[in-house]
Amino acid sequence: MEAKGLLLIVFHYVINIIILARVSGATVTATTCGSTRIVSQADADALSGCATVTGDIVLATNAAGNISLTGVEIVDGSITAESCLHVADTSPVVAIPYIFNGNYSDYTGNNCTGLASLAGPTLSSISQALNLSNLPGLTSVSFPKLTSVAGQVLLYGLPSLENLTVPHLASAESFHLVYAQELQRLDLNALRNVTGTFEIQTVGLTYNGGDDAFSISLDQAVSSFIIGGIPKVRGFQLVASYAGLVEVQGNGFLEFVYWLAGDYNRVGTLSVSGCGNLVLSSMAVDTFIVNDNTISELNLGGIQTIKTLRIQNNRQLINLDLPSIPPVLGFGLLPSWQNLEISGNPLLQSALIPYNNPPIQNLSSMIFTGPFDYTWFTKKFAVEKVWGQTLVASTDPGFNCSYLDKLRANGTLAGIYTCQGTTASMPASSSSTSAGHRLAASGICSWLWSP
Repeated sequence: MEAKGLLLIVFHYVINIIILARVSGATVTATTCGSTRIVSQADADALSGCATVTGDIVLATNAAGNISLTGVEIVDGSITAESCLHVADTSPVVAIPYIFNGNYSDYTGNNCTGLASLAGPTLSSISQALNLSNLPGLTSVSFPKLTSVAGQVLLYGLPSLENLTVPHLASAESFHLVYAQELQRLDLNALRNVTGTFEIQTVGLTYNGGDDAFSISLDQAVSSFIIGGIPKVRGFQLVASYAGLVEVQGNGFLEFVYWLAGDYNRVGTLSVSGCGNLVLSSMAVDTFIVNDNTISELNLGGIQTIKTLRIQNNRQLINLDLPSIPPVLGFGLLPSWQNLEISGNPLLQSALIPYNNPPIQNLSSMIFTGPFDYTWFTKKFAVEKVWGQTLVASTDPGFNCSYLDKLRANGTLAGIYTCQGTTASMPASSSSTSAGHRLAASGICSWLWSP
């Protein structure tokens, strides 16, 4: 009996050891597959048995060499790089001024240049952000199976980056690629769902236009799309539905092609500069700014609605087609412009601008400078009310202000009025006109016109 009792005690002791070992093993596994700070490949290898990492993967400022997250399929958290800048606020907004000045004195010694490449050969999704910013020695980022990043993709300040491989990345809250001057080619064909900001700036991409144009196609509405600082790109094409802001800063010869697709073809603000050619599909635009381009022709015939239109400082612009208002059930909609400016286009002849719309009502401002002749106002372009500023400065030596002076006298030009350098202050009665009066004057009947 004593022997049996002893055996029973030994048996329970062994069982308890096994249970404790299993519990201890489970604890180690949970800790290993949680948030991890990586300095070397050995730290990354510790995650090789973790299909899912619950927590953040942080690349230390002294991370060195080539890091591969082999085995990790899902990161339920973020992948981020520790900041290398001596600034209290390490947000991209603060970091960018240092980057664009080419000043890397604020990086912490050589610790920031050690990371050469980052790969995730099995990684498919990140539940929060992918932030690889301010890493001057990073030459390659490769995530060949990555399909989704629920948060932001922030790729800032990567001056040595030569390879960015994300061929299957289909969705991200926002996408920022800024200051990667060595990056020549980029495949974002799968990235069709970005609801925040889509930004590509100061990148050394090389595309020749035509079939070799750099192209982005988005299925969902995007709040902002910004592209600029691409000196080697000759052709760029954007396909999207709704966009709150589209801002293009070309290189003087960029051909920008913009097609709106979907049921809601509208842009909040479309701003284009530095382009040699501009091709637009039919769309509605709230604010349209065409400034400092090298285009010779601008066709806005497909633009359905514009509240603010500014065509400025396009030194080679010769031909301009303004938007036309199509008839609807026997009526024509009046142009809904609020602010109109055509200025600083020295080759643009008003006699060559076709315009067949009815008079414009309730403009907030109207600015014309350049070679506009007298008949542009008497026979083509007509307004019924300008509440704010009217400025006309024609370079035509035969231009006179008599017709516009009459409009000023009868109250059509109600705000501050300047013609050929002579300014008349806003009448007291006009300055006291409230926004409510303007709305009352622009009732439903003001939107309809019978030819």
